[in-house]
Amino acid sequence: MSRYEAVRNSDGVSPPETPLSEPDNPVSIIDTETLHEAMETANSSVGPKSFVNTDMDLDSSISRIDTKSRSPGQRWWRRLGYMGLSVLIAGTACILISCSFLIYLWSGASRARHRQQRPQLWNGIIFREWSISMVTICSATLRVALSFQTGVMAAAIAAIILETCGVRFCDIALFSLHRSSSSGPSAILPSVMKQCRANRLSSIACCLVLFMTFVIALASTFTSTILLSDFAIYKISGLNATRNIPMAFNNTAQSRDFKGISFWHSLPLAHWRFARAERGKSISSDDVIDTGDLYRATIPFYEADDRASLEFYRGPAMVTNSRTACVGPTFQSFKIDYYPVSDLSSPELILRAEFQAYIDKLFDMREEKYLPMTAECKLINDWDGGSSEWPLTMCRIIPQVSPYQKIYDFYPRLLVTSKGPLNIPLQMRREGRSPFDEEQSYEEYLKEYLAPFAKLKAKKNGPWTKVVNDDGYEVLEATVCFTRQIPEIMYNVTIMGQAVSTESGYGESADKVLPGRLQQTDGSYGPYRSSDVGDLHLYDYRNLTKYAAEEHEHGVRYDPYGFADVLDSIELSGWTLRLSGVGDHTPRLPRTWFIHPDHTNFFQEVLKRTNNPALALSELTYRIYQMYFYYWQPNYDIIEQANTVNAVAVQLPRRWTGLIIVLLIIFVHFITLTITVISFALHTESSMLGEPWQAVSQVLSPETEGLIPEGAKGASMADRHVKEWAKSTGRNVGFYSVIQHREDQEAKIQKRQTCGK
Repeated sequence: MSRYEAVRNSDGVSPPETPLSEPDNPVSIIDTETLHEAMETANSSVGPKSFVNTDMDLDSSISRIDTKSRSPGQRWWRRLGYMGLSVLIAGTACILISCSFLIYLWSGASRARHRQQRPQLWNGIIFREWSISMVTICSATLRVALSFQTGVMAAAIAAIILETCGVRFCDIALFSLHRSSSSGPSAILPSVMKQCRANRLSSIACCLVLFMTFVIALASTFTSTILLSDFAIYKISGLNATRNIPMAFNNTAQSRDFKGISFWHSLPLAHWRFARAERGKSISSDDVIDTGDLYRATIPFYEADDRASLEFYRGPAMVTNSRTACVGPTFQSFKIDYYPVSDLSSPELILRAEFQAYIDKLFDMREEKYLPMTAECKLINDWDGGSSEWPLTMCRIIPQVSPYQKIYDFYPRLLVTSKGPLNIPLQMRREGRSPFDEEQSYEEYLKEYLAPFAKLKAKKNGPWTKVVNDDGYEVLEATVCFTRQIPEIMYNVTIMGQAVSTESGYGESADKVLPGRLQQTDGSYGPYRSSDVGDLHLYDYRNLTKYAAEEHEHGVRYDPYGFADVLDSIELSGWTLRLSGVGDHTPRLPRTWFIHPDHTNFFQEVLKRTNNPALALSELTYRIYQMYFYYWQPNYDIIEQANTVNAVAVQLPRRWTGLIIVLLIIFVHFITLTITVISFALHTESSMLGEPWQAVSQVLSPETEGLIPEGAKGASMADRHVKEWAKSTGRNVGFYSVIQHREDQEAKIQKRQTCGK
């Protein structure tokens, strides 16, 4: 049992003779009567609640602190302290400003993704690549503000716990000093969680608030990572720029030395983007296949990235109408014959014909309604019958009356499709003998081959004219297609649309390009590109430039492309527009009448999807036109200015997830802060945050008077010694609070008589 010792000095309390670390020795405890005598003596000599060692000499000149001069109850904002109040006000302002800026940045990114108008400040931040830096600064501001405020909240919670539910004796110093340090919730969280085991409602409530404060402080360290997780490289509309663009040659001589035939035999370098206007009204007739007006503007950028990223263009551009219409010819005479190329190759099957095309509906002619023409056209007579490709030949036509001065400047071509009876290969000559019968000459073999086609009849069937033999079998069908051959010159246009990631690449197959090129919004197929190469719309395409005005007033001053020569460069006997299985059984078939396989596949893919030869020919013609334009563009000497907006790849928020998480953290923080401040204002009256001396003085009480002098002897006292001392004295049972006495307005540590809720 602990024993009591008499007070040896009336001026103070002497410490025990043995240290706390030796449990075998008894611990000295002062009895209540002696304690009152010592306190009265100390109060009369030094001041209130002074516990002075007898070895210390007191200076009688030191003035005592007058407790009566202090106001008995300070308002809660004064008890928060100037520093705590400043942290709450300034921190809240910094948090709100940072959150507002982050919302501004994210909302601007959302508007940019939806192609809406953005603020100028937002554009400056994004295009100067300041977005990541600004987010980092805002997250750092949030982190610092939250850190300071959670420190104040932890100090306030420590004060609330001390004055309401109380703490265990060994935690008195921790909680009291924590009110002045504002060091954060982690220091007192373990002690508070231990108190929750007592199932006291007040302890559990404080524990929850403190735990939320700890979680907020922990989550605030990851705000930068959370916010930056929303960022990605995204293409948005850039700023308006003025560019100098090569448009055309100032004369035609610079392009005349180039053979246009080479474009038909060359692979296009890309599937270029273009801008298109709304499709014009087509001729409504069962006898005509008409695409209607197809006004398209070539994008005058040589680099593929500039074309792919274009979203707005205002300035001069070359606008062409690639309208194509097909009508059935009226044959006046026709004959299927052969043309012997050489003894080392098979003869070529030829259609020689004279015919007329009814063009009144196309040209609105008031005099001659029929255009007389002649053609000598190769026929496909060896192909794979199991393929879906059309065995079709495109032939050059020699019109006897030129339609070029009419409104559309059409260029006529004859399309001939071979049928089953013609699918018989012609064998080549072998030493003057027939390949089948040694007694039959080669000339007799050819005559026998052509015998089924000696008597043919022609019959118009809508836009096609069918040719049948005496047995009634269809031998071939033909149509005359008129295509625009001269592009418009320069027009001031407006082009708007969306950027694409990239144009279709070099040599990409037609079946991958055409779904975007042809399919329209209604699900049908037309001559427009959409999703694959971007959707660029052409507006104001009839506003003439000075070059176009001079052309219309003074006649053709120059041909910017020589494109008419390109179309006119078709072989006289035509080209095949089918590749699959053609000539597989014909030895040494001449390959000069094949255009590049990519053009052939492109043409056949349009036919397969639309069953419209006019549209297929229009698409192929415009593709050749683009090849010619981009081939010569680096050498153009007419330079024009245009305003452009291109999509730019920038780093910006692509979603709201990270920002919403951060805002939720801030929202929970403000709720927790509000609860803490209100609880501090309502349930505390003796605690002043940020005041170390008050925190120390309130620990000095009758409950701790035997412990404080012992701890002042040196650095040997540890928390475990205090726990042992509290256990040996019975102070480890129950909870201790700071209680302010109404009589003398003194706040002291005192054991709670009841276990409050």
